[in-house]
Amino acid sequence: EKGKLWVGTATSGVMVLDAQLKPIKYLQKQSGHLSSDKVTDLLNGPDSNIWVCTQEGVSVMNSGTFTNMQNKAYPMLSAFASKYIFSGWMQSTQHLWLGTDSGALRLDMRTKTITKHITTRNGLLQNRVSFLGGDSSGNVYLCSRNGFYKMTAGGKLQFFGTRQGLPNEICLGVETDRNNQVWISNDNYLIRFSPADNKIKVFSGSSGIKAGGFRSGHLQDSGGNMY
Repeated sequence: EKGKLWVGTATSGVMVLDAQLKPIKYLQKQSGHLSSDKVTDLLNGPDSNIWVCTQEGVSVMNSGTFTNMQNKAYPMLSAFASKYIFSGWMQSTQHLWLGTDSGALRLDMRTKTITKHITTRNGLLQNRVSFLGGDSSGNVYLCSRNGFYKMTAGGKLQFFGTRQGLPNEICLGVETDRNNQVWISNDNYLIRFSPADNKIKVFSGSSGIKAGGFRSGHLQDSGGNMY
């Protein structure tokens, strides 16, 4: 957020720092701000709120008053209050996705309703969805610990695992470059996926990938560089 840095922690909630990196506020479960102190992801939503994903649901924080708006503004999320929310992803200003241990949810920010809930009942091999992303063709990618799924704009799911060319089942992050190539962290490997022909290219240690592999953190800067 402009003028503020929100930092999620593994066990101590969220720290909000000013431009000089001095603490402004500590947000925790005990103070009534968060549903859990175990923070997994942070999103700056189009509703001007900060979405805090945790191991026990999601908290929607007003960045000015530091008030949790979840129950008032998004009561439908109460059904997932005890669920592990791994991550969030803004597909557009209207649609926000959450990856959970109960599948993937798509929220309509205008109507404040859940418009999609992707689970084993409609195509997943397991309900745990760690991370989500998308490409410029309208495809959505769901990462899991047994591979990843490509969901077309029409809702068709296609699974990619070790039999389809992945060297490892664990997929922990997804980022799309300026050429509409989808990059997926695959534990000790990095995958480049082409949406046009579904081809997979594997980058390993011989390509300069460090042996420690990848985890969940990733970002792309304004110059198109990915970290």
